[in-house]
Amino acid sequence: MDNLQSLFKKVQLDAKSAGIFYVYYTPSTGNIHKISPRLQSSEYDILEITEQEAKPILNGEKKSSDFRVVYNFASKKIVFEEKKEQNIFGNYEYVLYKIPQVLTDSDFTIIKSNQESRWIISVSQETKNFINQKSLAILDNVLLHITKKDDPNILYRNICVELKKITKQDVYIPFESEYETSCKDLSIYTNKYFNTYSWSYDEQIQSY
Repeated sequence: MDNLQSLFKKVQLDAKSAGIFYVYYTPSTGNIHKISPRLQSSEYDILEITEQEAKPILNGEKKSSDFRVVYNFASKKIVFEEKKEQNIFGNYEYVLYKIPQVLTDSDFTIIKSNQESRWIISVSQETKNFINQKSLAILDNVLLHITKKDDPNILYRNICVELKKITKQDVYIPFESEYETSCKDLSIYTNKYFNTYSWSYDEQIQSY
């Protein structure tokens, strides 16, 4: 009788969770241990996903190792996503986003410091705190394109920023030429990975 009651409870629990799957993963790497329709106590962190999201794995079209769990900077949520062939965001094959030259708080900030002859790149403290508290996997890089003003076809320089590093501390990229110091007619393009961006000169900040 006890076994029959347990079976009924199991069926009821499974029915309630129909269409919902649970991803068991390691937050520091984003690696997936398993995907299951049942929620169980586990040493791994757990993310709830829909049956539609799990479908490629359930159908055998893809393996769980083809996916990962990461923090999405734009939505500011932990997400289940397919691994990309390249881990650099901002390649020209994607639509480029022109970063506004404004003085404002943003998720991703760039300062062109002519006084120090370097670029200073940072993310918001809110983002840093969330990432570090959760020990989340940050596996990607962001590619910044420094170009002629309003013309992404005339490229002066590419800067690759390691997201794992920038969520720990600000990143400093030295200028490569005198032209970077003297030129003020610049634009910066990237693939829009964060929600908000801004860039400015250090002279603008001091006079603000």
